[in-house]
Amino acid sequence: MEKQKYIAVYIRVSSAAQNLELQKEAANRYLESQGLTGDEDFVLFFIDKDVSATKLSMENRTELMKMLEMAKENKLKQIICYKRDRIQRNFYESAVINRIFIDNDIEITYTASNEPLFSNKLSLEAFYGIFGQKEGENIGARTSDARKQYPSKLYGYTRIKEKDQVRFVIDETKRGSIEKLFNDFSKIQNENEFFNFLKDRKKEEIKDPNKILKIIENAFYAGHFKATHSYQLLSHVEPIIDLELFVAANKVLESFVTRYQNKVLEVKKNHQAIPLCGICGNPMKHRKENVFDSGYYVCRASHKRIAINSEVLGDLVDKAVLDHVKEITIKKFKRLSQDGIKRKNNELVRNQNLISNKYLELSLQVCTLNPANNSKRQDMINQLKALKKEYNKIGNDLTSLSVLRHEFKEIEELALSVDYNFSDHNLLRLTELLVNEIHVHETYVGIELFLSKFAKDVEVS
Repeated sequence: MEKQKYIAVYIRVSSAAQNLELQKEAANRYLESQGLTGDEDFVLFFIDKDVSATKLSMENRTELMKMLEMAKENKLKQIICYKRDRIQRNFYESAVINRIFIDNDIEITYTASNEPLFSNKLSLEAFYGIFGQKEGENIGARTSDARKQYPSKLYGYTRIKEKDQVRFVIDETKRGSIEKLFNDFSKIQNENEFFNFLKDRKKEEIKDPNKILKIIENAFYAGHFKATHSYQLLSHVEPIIDLELFVAANKVLESFVTRYQNKVLEVKKNHQAIPLCGICGNPMKHRKENVFDSGYYVCRASHKRIAINSEVLGDLVDKAVLDHVKEITIKKFKRLSQDGIKRKNNELVRNQNLISNKYLELSLQVCTLNPANNSKRQDMINQLKALKKEYNKIGNDLTSLSVLRHEFKEIEELALSVDYNFSDHNLLRLTELLVNEIHVHETYVGIELFLSKFAKDVEVS
């Protein structure tokens, strides 16, 4: 008779603060997906509590060693674990443990949503083992999953903690608005309906478009967690809607979300350069009706109200930049900008070398100074600190000069466009590079531009 083989579930937490339930729930959800409850006599749980893999070697993790002994005795057919770093924490452990798994033909299942599938190729698992040493990434993944499954706060729910258990019950005052949101959203047929739905929310409890989309894409409201390729039931969550409605609403979202993002970017395009009030000189405040409204800039700081529509301002800035680019003499700009940057760069390098030589010379004097002469020593140390500070400042100036050289190169390449038919991205970049300040007055807008002296037939700005 063939000997019975077991399914092992391995769980490890380094401290009481870590979420043991997260790993348990993930394992139970997987078992349920396989038609199991976890209570079967052939399902064994191995739990290492308060066991840090960075502080304790593999041999000192009691439950892990029990499980590996059973694996070596060919008593296990499958091991279920949250992530690789729960079992192994470095390249060397990975090589030993995975050799046991592969040699004994054990099926390994990782339940975290972003964990790669187990490979029977030792070389590939060794590769994962190397990356397993990057604890920061592992903590980030666990934290992300934990936040999605056990959020500290979520609209529509009350979080209740009882002993070691956390559950989420529906806030009945919010249930109706969330159900209505999903039902109405799932019925959207076209782009106009989509944008009107997000704009016309004055009478609705949930008004903010970004909040609406975050709710729609969160499977938590259906009592599920969205893994890489499937939805997993969250037994600690009371669902407000069913999974079918959630999926239907998300299909609508997928159809129009790209257009939504483009629309938001289009609106933001008009707000790259914040204008200044022509009366008081303060930055003007931006006002708008909704996320898709370009809005307007306004200032009324103890003076007559000054305002301008954002789109009108954007058009004026675009025209000023385009006209300016057409007037720039590229050959003159290229020659003078390159010469100027080169001269300044050489000057900074010379000064940095001089400071470096002074620093080395003074350091030598400090080392050979009579130990009894403390006052002079302290004075020389202060001089060294000042030289180091000056050296670092020049280093920062050289970095800024390098950035400026790159920006000049960008302007040169963009301005060489034959037909001046710039893409939105390139025009936006030219605006960032060329616009110094914008002053909005009652009857006109003043736009100060860089590089005016390179304009045709103009010597000084």
